[in-house]
Amino acid sequence: MKTFLIPLDPHDDILSVRDKMAWGKTTRLLLIWPETDAPIFDRRLDLLLLKRRALELGAQLAFVTRDPEVKSHARDLGIPVFRTSREAQAAHWRVPREINPLDILRRLRALHGPKITTQELHRALRPSLAAPHTLPYHVSRFTLFLLAILSVAALAALIFPSATITLTPATQAQ
Repeated sequence: MKTFLIPLDPHDDILSVRDKMAWGKTTRLLLIWPETDAPIFDRRLDLLLLKRRALELGAQLAFVTRDPEVKSHARDLGIPVFRTSREAQAAHWRVPREINPLDILRRLRALHGPKITTQELHRALRPSLAAPHTLPYHVSRFTLFLLAILSVAALAALIFPSATITLTPATQAQ
């Protein structure tokens, strides 16, 4: 599979790298960090933005870096990290699958035997249970906004006085 190599410069910012990613017309993008002491893109947010850009382009993303902070954030985000570009080009870029609690239980039983304590089980399952399924931020924000508008309308209906006006036409006897 063809891989588009993108060497990063120490002065690159997030926008310039996003543009460079668009130049590659392949399905695999490999970002190569420079061998300098100055950290670039060491924030988790930067790496998340790069991952989203790769998804927009329909490409897989991987990094070549030795920076431990970048490696840690990349692994948290499910982005493969390699030591060299040759290693990255030869390897199959696997997308990490979601952790299944039953798989963890099977592995622990294989390591520790059939008797496993509940504390060990909870300790092993805690990372997979750390991210509960919640509504996206914009959905909950819209719901709260709608609820606020409805409550203001209900208060207005209760507070404003109402009156009934009856008009009777004047009649003359002829």
